[in-house]
Amino acid sequence: MAEGLPIAAVSTATALFPAPTYAIMVDAPNPRKHPRGHGEDIEDKLRRSDVIPVTCDSFAKRFNPYPNTVAFKTYTPHNVIDDRRPFHDGDGVAWVLNRSMPCAVQWLAKKFDCLIFCGCDLAEDKGHVGGISGHHFDGRKKGMLREVSLLRAWYKIITDRGDTWLSWTPDPSPLNEFMAPYEPGRFASTSKK
Repeated sequence: MAEGLPIAAVSTATALFPAPTYAIMVDAPNPRKHPRGHGEDIEDKLRRSDVIPVTCDSFAKRFNPYPNTVAFKTYTPHNVIDDRRPFHDGDGVAWVLNRSMPCAVQWLAKKFDCLIFCGCDLAEDKGHVGGISGHHFDGRKKGMLREVSLLRAWYKIITDRGDTWLSWTPDPSPLNEFMAPYEPGRFASTSKK
């Protein structure tokens, strides 16, 4: 990544980086090849001293063998972006806790005042989310479209409190509909701690 910024690889994106700063997932590490798994070397990657595995507290027991694991306390109201509905979509369906992106974004938003979204499934166009074509609208794709909707709602909260979310994704992308673009050369990441 440009400018020496920390990299948070979320879910199957962990397969794309030899040593991300943070490897964030709620599923048990799956050594299948990308795009359906976390990569064949995921077990070794999570044991590295320079990689910090992050998961939500509900799934922390799946990460017992990995010494640097951080368990994000998703049930603590001050840890979440919107404590009025942190774990539900607009219909009140509890789905967020078993998905890596909402866990990752909320944990990172506590740690950094600027997040740059790049190269993720959510960056693809609405008719082809997660590499699944529009006529195959299955549960995985539906979940990703819900995540875009959730990010849109959280984006207003984040910007109102003075933080910044930027999109570094090609068009067409639903993220580009509401996030400003990241311009390489503009260092925009500041740790809150």
